[in-house]
Amino acid sequence: MSENRSMAKTAPDPTDRVILIRRFVETERRRVWGPRCRARRKELGLSLEVVAGMCGVSPQTIHKVETGEITPREHLRYALALALMVEPDALFPAPSAADLRSAIAA
Repeated sequence: MSENRSMAKTAPDPTDRVILIRRFVETERRRVWGPRCRARRKELGLSLEVVAGMCGVSPQTIHKVETGEITPREHLRYALALALMVEPDALFPAPSAADLRSAIAA
């Protein structure tokens, strides 16, 4: 009976994989989204204040998104895409399957 318990402890926990994937996706979002938003804003010649006003948030919030300090929630992602005149997927692509597999394997 104690053998079964020890085997159960060594089996991979699916919850651990879910946590790893979520952490990876969150890190990847912050790494990718911020620079894309900043580059597009500057390409359009818009200030933080103008984009913030268009999105209904503070300039500090836009700055935090651009620097990767925060990950924008869905409503802000859509507002940013609209303000920056792009499709949301252009700024906020989903991570690739290969990236997710490598995160799980790590």
